[in-house]
Amino acid sequence: MPTRRTIALLTAAAACGLLSLPHFVRAQAADSGTYLNNKAPWIGHETEIETALKNVEIVSCKATGEGVTHPQHCQVPPGGLFQSLAFKDIPPGPKDGAMESYKSEIAAYEIDKMLHLGMVPPTVEKQVKKTKGAAVYWIEGTKNFNDLGAKNGGAPTPPDPAKQAYWNIQLTRAKMFDCLVDNQDPNLGNWLTNSDWTLFIIDHSRALHGDTTCVHDKTINHIDKELWERMQALTLADLTTHLSPWMDKSDIKAVITSRDNLGKKIDALVKKNGEANVFIKAGG
Repeated sequence: MPTRRTIALLTAAAACGLLSLPHFVRAQAADSGTYLNNKAPWIGHETEIETALKNVEIVSCKATGEGVTHPQHCQVPPGGLFQSLAFKDIPPGPKDGAMESYKSEIAAYEIDKMLHLGMVPPTVEKQVKKTKGAAVYWIEGTKNFNDLGAKNGGAPTPPDPAKQAYWNIQLTRAKMFDCLVDNQDPNLGNWLTNSDWTLFIIDHSRALHGDTTCVHDKTINHIDKELWERMQALTLADLTTHLSPWMDKSDIKAVITSRDNLGKKIDALVKKNGEANVFIKAGG
């Protein structure tokens, strides 16, 4: 069941301009190795950051007070690849009426990598003292949508009109990703942006648990063409190879089901509005 904050986000994303944009920036299709969000600070350093997240010493941690999963914000020694990390030690199982697991955080990042999306920060399994959990790269210099206090209570609007078209496309990509990974609780605190209006999405502990209901179903009216092509290229075999340490077989199969459900949604949109009015492409 979507939360009240989730509903605010969905409404705002629908109203942020996606329905009225007359033109989108056009660019040649990138090859599969090019990240869509190439402005993410970890792009090009994924392997080194993943290794560092696994092995770095934790100096201290404190509760963030954010969300229902209450991640820890942990400081690490200075001079490394990052200043701090989030640690989520959520054991797999039901909590407050929803399935949760720190392993879903890792799986969501692995899918992001398969898509070369670049919105979900590097996330690995880490043991802190005797507890295993997800260690998540902490993106410095960001604010969540709640912090930005948009007037409509949802997605903020960039002050620079030149950034609006790309911002809207990022919102579209984030909603597409949520639908693919069955994220049942996207909310204003989990969508982040920096001063350059690059969008990041965090907190996937309630995703990838087999629920193929897309919470954005009513608000997706445009589709990023390149991201959709990458989603279509996903196979059950590839997903199993990358996700089997973190997900069971039925939940991995649900990702394919969610992708196919999104395809049916896209087919209906194209039939109603025409392909040229549904598919968008953008340069980063």
